[in-house]
Amino acid sequence: MNEAVRWRAVITYRKTGRLRYLSHLDVTRAMERALRRAAVRVAYTQGYNQRMRLSFGPPLPVGAEGLRELCVAVLEERTAAAEIVERLRHQLPQELGCVETTVEPDDRQSPLKHLRWANWRIVVVSDPPVPPEQICGAVGLLGRQATGGTPRLEGEENDASNRILRAEAVVNGEEVEILATIGVAEDNYLSPDKLLRAVEARLQRPIALRWTRAVRVGFER
Repeated sequence: MNEAVRWRAVITYRKTGRLRYLSHLDVTRAMERALRRAAVRVAYTQGYNQRMRLSFGPPLPVGAEGLRELCVAVLEERTAAAEIVERLRHQLPQELGCVETTVEPDDRQSPLKHLRWANWRIVVVSDPPVPPEQICGAVGLLGRQATGGTPRLEGEENDASNRILRAEAVVNGEEVEILATIGVAEDNYLSPDKLLRAVEARLQRPIALRWTRAVRVGFER
């Protein structure tokens, strides 16, 4: 590693609208191209196949949106955060735009290191249709059973409860929106689909749930 590399940019970006269908690999490639076109001095790895030193937060499911996704870029030289934001604004589409950037010493612990929870807003529909109150009741039961990562007693079923920090549901017209904080680390990961399977298991009769919109609002440690 080049010893002159002492700074990193923590880039917060969105992935919304039509671009919610981009894969995680597509997003990483788009960000790398945007940084190159914006002439941001990102450091490269050593060796034959050199790559930009970029790290990304947990991947989003294809079709889900993210309002505050994270990309960490190691810099060759200190660059003002406002300058990086302005440069990226001209290189990224609005639906994959830079929300904010901070520049900090690279000797600190990475902000990606201890991400454990993600806050979600998930709009769901049921098949066959059921009153929204039934879904809200099942989500409420799941929220009350959530252990927030606390180890379960020996012999208990290791279901989604220990991968949920909190969960509730609200009715918006004819739609049900689940507000949940679920695991995003390697040892407690829970996808929105698995969350819905856990809600289904707490309904009074077999009902299939699917999300029509899923938005990851941000992260917690």
